[in-house]
Amino acid sequence: MEMERQGAGLDLEGVPKINGVWQLGGTGAFADLERDYLEVRDLEGRLPADDLVRDLPVTPAGHRLAAEWRVRAWTLSRLRAYLEGRPELAVILDVGCGNGWMSARLAEVPGRLVYGLDVNRPELEQGARVFGRCPRLAFLFADVTAGGIPSASVDVVLLAGAIQYFPDIGGLVPGLLRLLRPGGELHILDSPFYAGAEADRARGRSERYYHRLGCPAMAARYHHHRFEELAPFAPLCLHDPTAILSRVRRRLLHTSESPFPWFRIGT
Repeated sequence: MEMERQGAGLDLEGVPKINGVWQLGGTGAFADLERDYLEVRDLEGRLPADDLVRDLPVTPAGHRLAAEWRVRAWTLSRLRAYLEGRPELAVILDVGCGNGWMSARLAEVPGRLVYGLDVNRPELEQGARVFGRCPRLAFLFADVTAGGIPSASVDVVLLAGAIQYFPDIGGLVPGLLRLLRPGGELHILDSPFYAGAEADRARGRSERYYHRLGCPAMAARYHHHRFEELAPFAPLCLHDPTAILSRVRRRLLHTSESPFPWFRIGT
């Protein structure tokens, strides 16, 4: 595998590989999350077929989620541009990668090795089917908090649309920072953060939504984090959707600029 031959990636020797996915394990505690998450995604129509996943974030004309994917495309474009300007950030761990569409697009950036990690086996296997021929991409079935990823082994940890599935930022972030080599960076993007009591109001909205959808258990697995939870880690905001120019562009110019913040935390 090219990733191992280049000598910069994770050592996966001896790790079993099933249906194209490396089985690092430690995922037993997430079986209920996988079940509820997949049920919700199915009810929402968010489990696309392989041929659609292959082209993401581009969607067919008239697709019901086209506007959402234009936002994700905007995020991807900004992230790729950032990485292209930082060639030293060579090894990327995409935590909560799902079907791996973003992992695959980032693996197209010259000089990058990308590992897509999730506790969701069906979507990982889809990613391996669709993108498995990419020599600079691998999919890992693993709990990132369980110690399967060695310390100081990657240059970037990416949480794109994923941090809301982790209950405790105060425990999560230090563990992710330990995975970074010197000069490495943790990036958190495509997820909502709240100020003060707005988190409680958002939690109530989510509970009502999941009850209406018929999957109330998911409400307890989707977490509403406050900005203050990140404060101890001195994050740098690379995109502030509340800035005046950002709001003008979205509301008056109808751009696809992300409504979510982008935070970078360095080592």
